[in-house]
Amino acid sequence: MTRLRIGIVVASEFSRLVLRHLLRHQANVEVISELDSLARAREIGDADLVLLQADLCHADPLGFAAVRRRYPRKCVVIAAGDGSCSPPGAWTPDVTVIGMGSATNDLDPSVFHLRLKEVLQASNRVLQSLQKEQAPSDQPVAPLRRLSYKRPAIIGVAASTGGPEALQALCTDLLPPICPIVVALHIPREHTAGLARHLADVTGHVVSIGEAGPLPQREIILLLGGVDHAVVNGVSGFALRRVVGHASNFHPNGDVLLSSLAALDRPAVGIVLTGMGIDGSAGVRALGARRQPVLVQLPSTCVVSGMPEAAIATGCVSEVGSIGMIARRLNILMSASR
Repeated sequence: MTRLRIGIVVASEFSRLVLRHLLRHQANVEVISELDSLARAREIGDADLVLLQADLCHADPLGFAAVRRRYPRKCVVIAAGDGSCSPPGAWTPDVTVIGMGSATNDLDPSVFHLRLKEVLQASNRVLQSLQKEQAPSDQPVAPLRRLSYKRPAIIGVAASTGGPEALQALCTDLLPPICPIVVALHIPREHTAGLARHLADVTGHVVSIGEAGPLPQREIILLLGGVDHAVVNGVSGFALRRVVGHASNFHPNGDVLLSSLAALDRPAVGIVLTGMGIDGSAGVRALGARRQPVLVQLPSTCVVSGMPEAAIATGCVSEVGSIGMIARRLNILMSASR
């Protein structure tokens, strides 16, 4: 089996020590370079993944941009805490950011180990697929639960790590929406507006930021980062209601969104895309209990497959397939109801 070649660019000797210890226990991983500055990035070599210290990227934005161009979609930024305290616009959708701890603890080796392991496993799966020259199948896996699809009154999407790219691919292939498409993506509040503008510019759809109040009827709504919202029945359509105190570290929370769709008692479609952890799985169960369809991204096509795998494990998923398949399924539903 081909080994995952990793380049490390970390100034702190202590952080390098932590990485050495964690990587030593990972199968099929080979560290090919270990550098202390972005100025030496040319020495990284032919890497499948590049681990970068967040402080170095902030201090040398031009060097960071050069590394991103050389290693597109292969850059993983390691930030202190939970990774959410970065300057606005610091990270682009092609970069994966993982925190070394939590909001109250800059370094928690056990938490960081789990995050790093998921990223390495996802990268290894992509590498093996490329080595075999086998593109992921664009055909859906046979439906896991046979349901009769209805005209959707609302669509909910849950995503995390790798989500911006997955959303861009999904929205690019979509016809103009005939109902609200509400997205819960784990991002900080200050990154929401920039991502909404980017998605609108690239896909041509109207993309708005979702806060408490009435929902637009035919738009893609990106929930405000860092807080949770549920969809409720309003006076003349759907509305968003702020939810406080949900027991999760991930916001906007996919479980809050998808569970609220199940409670509407209206035809809904749930979608779970790439992401770390299990967020969305409780919402998938709630939708499954109401026999509402749930479409999940094929794990082998994800940047990190934790959320799709957790959703599939519920036994309440209707179909599993590529992002292209999910877009086509939604287009069929929307075209039939025009």
